[in-house]
Amino acid sequence: MKTFARLSLLFATLMLIMVSCNKDKKPTELSTEQAKVEIRNASQAVQTNMQALMETPAVQTLSYMAELMDGKNAMASLRRQLEKPGRLHLGKVIDAFRDPSVNQIFSSGKVEGEYGIYAYNFSTQTFDLVQSSTTKLEYRYPADDAARAQMQNNAVLTLDNLVYKIITYDTKVSRGIKEQEAVPVKANVTLKVNNTTQMTANYESTLTDSGTPTAVSASCSMGDYSMSMSMSGSGTNYNTKESFKKGNDELMGHDLKITYTSNKEEVEKMNGYYMVKPLKFDGQVFPKAIDDHITQVEQSGGTNYDFNLLNSKIDIKVIQTEINGLIGKLQFKLYTDPDDGSKYPSLALVYQDGTYEWLEVILSGEGYKVLKLK
Repeated sequence: MKTFARLSLLFATLMLIMVSCNKDKKPTELSTEQAKVEIRNASQAVQTNMQALMETPAVQTLSYMAELMDGKNAMASLRRQLEKPGRLHLGKVIDAFRDPSVNQIFSSGKVEGEYGIYAYNFSTQTFDLVQSSTTKLEYRYPADDAARAQMQNNAVLTLDNLVYKIITYDTKVSRGIKEQEAVPVKANVTLKVNNTTQMTANYESTLTDSGTPTAVSASCSMGDYSMSMSMSGSGTNYNTKESFKKGNDELMGHDLKITYTSNKEEVEKMNGYYMVKPLKFDGQVFPKAIDDHITQVEQSGGTNYDFNLLNSKIDIKVIQTEINGLIGKLQFKLYTDPDDGSKYPSLALVYQDGTYEWLEVILSGEGYKVLKLK
């Protein structure tokens, strides 16, 4: 949970959010044949909704900025997360945002925590600091190829009233080695193209010294889309809610109860639901126990994973909300990577008759690591 603040700011800026749904009526269990049809239809609906979101002017402009910062894979990484509703553990989403291609958006060519106004230099193809500031971080850049050809910095992304917090944490791969980074805890975000506002967002959070959020509030408006997000609680128990709409139609969201470890550095338990229309993932998971076991096996250099243990720590049902049909449940299975032959646990969707398919293959059409926990 060490970099949740940066992730949450990206949530607000790039609309990575999640939804609500009727939990009152028990779903009808679908046959395996019905379930396979419904999961594929639902997967296509998710991709269609995500494609529409990715093609909005604001996201297109932010994507172009990522390319200018050599972050060509940033939007692809973000989109993969949007299309993978099976990942209930927020820590795993955070890991995706630690990818350098995503971090480029806010850290390219500067020290983390530094304020200032940066403009795209068409000669050097880098962002230059053109004006200092003590309260905001601003990027001025061409919104698309046409503006770039005309050497016009017609897009302006502004993070105003920006406040950072220095956090200190251990890395799992190198216990005992402390690392520090500056993460934003407050920001007002505006994106303009040709002086027309394409997006506004507000973000504020309270973090422990190790970066674990204890309170978060965020909202965003982007054309027809709107988002609201909150997190609150005390001690080790917290609740987080998000709702993402296009007009009045809710597309994504979650309502989750989170129980941290006593030091608030890891998630002990998470239960509730996470929905990307029309799929809902409902139940509970114990991320720390899963993470600890997989890490222990990997560090020993073996593949002797205890799948009875792993699957006792996850109880997630997959539901098609529009027909209130139970498609199946999530379980860990041993996956063999076709590229290098390595073996590790991955999430599979198990149907009524006990057969299963890899969740990643179903939802994204690709076979790759679902949950490589480190």
